[in-house]
Formats: sequence, C-alpha cells, structure tokens
Amino acid sequence: MHLPDESGSVKLAKLIVELAREDGTFFLSVRKPCELVGLSHAQVSRLLKHWHRTGVLDIMVPGRPGHPGSRATRYRLNPKRVVPN
Repeated sequence: MHLPDESGSVKLAKLIVELAREDGTFFLSVRKPCELVGLSHAQVSRLLKHWHRTGVLDIMVPGRPGHPGSRATRYRLNPKRVVPN
C-alpha cells in the first residue's frame, strides 16, 4: 500500500497510540484527525481501513455517519500488531 504523506501517517499513528493509551480502546471519526494531522478525509479513511485489514486496529463498534445521532467508530489498538520503535 502506498502511504500518503509519511509525516501525516506517522502523526495519525501517534494520535491513535495516544488515544488508546489507557485501555486500548478509543473512538475516532475521520474528519477530526484531518485537522490535526494534515491529511485529507480520504487519506485518513484509507489508513484506518488499511490498519483494520492488517489487524492493527479492531473495530469494536462501527460508527453511524450523518446527522443527527452520528457516532464515531470505536476501535481497539491491537498491541501485538504494532511494531515497536
């Protein structure tokens, strides 16, 4: 898989690790990280899907897009699949 701008990908990965720090689970919409890491909506979406397919992220509760009542996806970081520094 060709990763978009590596620095944005690394920033997103670090954000996910930080969000998952307490118990491994976290919720994350696609739009908010765009602002934080400088990637497009499509790039963030592709990375999250790729990390899910490769077992780095597990989807605990799928999100519900749209308003009202929208809900971000709840993920779990799989520490066995994360490569240490």
